[in-house]
Amino acid sequence: MDEIISKMKKRLDEPNDDDSFFTAIRNIFRYVLIFSEKVGNSEQNPVKEQFETDGTIDKLVQIFEFDKLKNKKVYQLIAASLAGIYKASQLPSKFGQQITTFLKLQSNPDIEQIFIHSILAISWLAECQGI
Repeated sequence: MDEIISKMKKRLDEPNDDDSFFTAIRNIFRYVLIFSEKVGNSEQNPVKEQFETDGTIDKLVQIFEFDKLKNKKVYQLIAASLAGIYKASQLPSKFGQQITTFLKLQSNPDIEQIFIHSILAISWLAECQGI
């Protein structure tokens, strides 16, 4: 599994609108999801330290802030991934407010296409006692 996730991380260096890039982002989200579900409530995601050290978080934030891709699902998955990585911990002030606001907007039942993972992502962030 580590080999697969390493390949997905390499795709982060060249953001674009092709299917393979979307698949890489989706697989990173799934990886984060798996580890988020393995730990209990109020326990941090074990991938957080690895993703901080290897630069994955910085790359995800850069892509999110880039905001030039046509496939908006990429941004939904990145925001949910970052929330999962920071499960039960506070998002860094550098990008935390932007991600939280985005997730709130994406979980609004009045929008045409609600993103269900946004609700899950908000619940991960709510596990942080600093909120």
